[in-house]
Amino acid sequence: MSVKHAILSPSSAERWLSCTPSARLSELYPDTAGEAAIEGTVAHSLGETLIRLETDAANRNKYAVELSEIEKSEYFNVDMLEYMTDYKDFVISQYEQAKLCTKDAELIIEDRLDLTKWVKDGFGTADAQIIADGELDIIDLKYGRGVKVDAIENKQMMLYALGAVEKAKLFYDIKNVKMTIYQPRMNNISSYRIAVADLYDFANNELKPKAELAYAGKGDFVVGKHCQFCRAKVRCRAYANKQKEIEKFEFRNVEVLSDDEIAEILRIADSVSKWLKDVQDYALNEAVNKGTKFKGFKLIQSAGRRRYIDEDAVLERLKENGYDEALLTERKLLSITAMERALTKKKFNELLNDLVEKPEGNPKLVEESDSHPEWNRLEVAQEDFKHINCD
Repeated sequence: MSVKHAILSPSSAERWLSCTPSARLSELYPDTAGEAAIEGTVAHSLGETLIRLETDAANRNKYAVELSEIEKSEYFNVDMLEYMTDYKDFVISQYEQAKLCTKDAELIIEDRLDLTKWVKDGFGTADAQIIADGELDIIDLKYGRGVKVDAIENKQMMLYALGAVEKAKLFYDIKNVKMTIYQPRMNNISSYRIAVADLYDFANNELKPKAELAYAGKGDFVVGKHCQFCRAKVRCRAYANKQKEIEKFEFRNVEVLSDDEIAEILRIADSVSKWLKDVQDYALNEAVNKGTKFKGFKLIQSAGRRRYIDEDAVLERLKENGYDEALLTERKLLSITAMERALTKKKFNELLNDLVEKPEGNPKLVEESDSHPEWNRLEVAQEDFKHINCD
């Protein structure tokens, strides 16, 4: 599958539609996605190959060879195979379901979509499409496990939907599009339906004018959740000014902060702390790799931690000098995550599920919009004391 991205890529549409000048500004800074992006690319290739192995009998040998090549990747492991097998089963089950209503329903895998009608130089690649009478179903695989992705009014999916409908309308009368996010490592399957008429309304009245501004690098900088993956945020003045809102608390005349003021600080605390860390990482990289000098700062070499050059040689030498190996080594189980990786999740659950517990997590303050249920201190206290007999 192609890893090339358009200047105004669907994957970053949420950002450049909200903050149009960010698209051109981001071009000035390197993509730091790193290993997670490479792992995601391998997972997508594996998912595609597994689907084609099952649905394209005429070219099965070709895809078997591709599968063997993917398995050689350092990013391939049994967990990835299990997740992508589940993804393959999900896509094919949706396809089989569509065929019950439309005998000649079509399954299209990894199809490049043209978006230039609304976005200059715009294109994207849909992971899976299922076309049946009246409805087009787009499935997008997300292998990441850091951020849960929602399909509702998801701008990336809406761009894919536009390209897919435009391509399919020559042969199909599509009335609705179902967009599904499949995110196996977060146990997340999210779907959203939109009428094609509403999709074209979005394309003509919002997407096209904003894409023109974004391509030209024009418009206003707007700060929001869409900044999370923006490569330019460490240099963006609008983003910095937003984080500096905390400065206003230094100039209040009262001696202590009110509860409402504490709430205001909590609302921006995560964003500020992450921004500070991002700026530190960026400045260090600039200083190390480009020789950039920041006034008042210098590069130093931190003290390294001692480590064995060769653990086997250490043990051998100690044994030669009469030391008991059992006294020099620690017997320790693999962590649960590492054990799952070694056994596979399925085998882990079969053998060890009853020997694993997940204690209640510690309380955490989040904004009210968070989807988790509210923690009730009184209910917890009642649970703690319910077994006490006072008779």
